[in-house]
Amino acid sequence: MECTQQTRSGIEPVASRITIERTFSGDWCNRLAREPAIYAAISDDASPPAEQFDLTTTIRQPDNFFLLVRRDGKAVGYFGLLKRAPAIYEVHTVLSKACRGQSAIQAGCLARDWMFGNAPCLMLVSYCPDNTPQTLLFAKRCGFTLFGQLRHTHTKNGVPHNTTYVYCVKHEGEN
Repeated sequence: MECTQQTRSGIEPVASRITIERTFSGDWCNRLAREPAIYAAISDDASPPAEQFDLTTTIRQPDNFFLLVRRDGKAVGYFGLLKRAPAIYEVHTVLSKACRGQSAIQAGCLARDWMFGNAPCLMLVSYCPDNTPQTLLFAKRCGFTLFGQLRHTHTKNGVPHNTTYVYCVKHEGEN
């Protein structure tokens, strides 16, 4: 499984060190998700107000995996991987501005590989809303494949949006 690390100018080296570790603490994940710019990107009209958004119970469920992303030792994001069926996990990505571009792709590939190597995971799935097109590009660069499009899955500021469903399967011999 490859990570595609290309930019408009070609291949860009990742100068910083990206690491992934599992966390059971909701404090940092909640704080990051509630930041105004991030919450605006991850929420929709059905979401609670940012100050009420709380992942603590979800993070502490042993079947879910929350992977903290560090860049040069500093926490810069997380991946929430929620068990949806035996061996199938749904990916939720929350990355700060300090983890974009090549660093984000590296983090996404590390999280994917971590799940396939350390969790009872055979498939990752995710949803890429059409109102955030960069999510689909990110998913493709992290090795995900398009499965289909779901129509009118959510509204944002009263406007209905579609969502592209993507998946990534662990291949025999991986991890």
